[in-house]
Amino acid sequence: FLNHWDLIPGTAFSSPSLAWNPLALRMQIVANGAGDTIYAGSFNSAGVFNNDWTLIPGTTLSSPALAWNPLAFKMQIVVRGANDTINVGSFNLMAAFNNDWTTIPGNTLSSPAIAWNEVAKTMQVLSYGSKDAILAFGMPGDIPVTGDWDGSGITKIGVFRGDSWFLDL
Repeated sequence: FLNHWDLIPGTAFSSPSLAWNPLALRMQIVANGAGDTIYAGSFNSAGVFNNDWTLIPGTTLSSPALAWNPLAFKMQIVVRGANDTINVGSFNLMAAFNNDWTTIPGNTLSSPAIAWNEVAKTMQVLSYGSKDAILAFGMPGDIPVTGDWDGSGITKIGVFRGDSWFLDL
């Protein structure tokens, strides 16, 4: 720690999240703003804020979280959405938001966390709700899907890969 503090312009209403984007050579930051909005920005490789706050579509009730996905070559974000849903999205190689929000099964009562699991080679989300859950998002190129696959009335996770469906039955 260099004990060097800089004031970043803007106001955050919860703790921001930071993650290194190795392809864009910048540290990305996301924060919860006024009215449950979500802002993204970045720092250059020397650690200087780029003064590039951008309002991204969507809202969050608490702190967003970020993690780099080395297989998909993108930064992924997870937030607590309306009605305590868990929403995931991503940023492209140059740190621009892809506007690809997806709601995954489950609910959370606080800020969800996201991390790359190097052993399992998947992104994992941990949330606190009626029960904790860790969810894997498949492989690069997979399209996440949700649905009631067996008619039980319970929405479950799945992925579409190429011409095949992989469903949690």
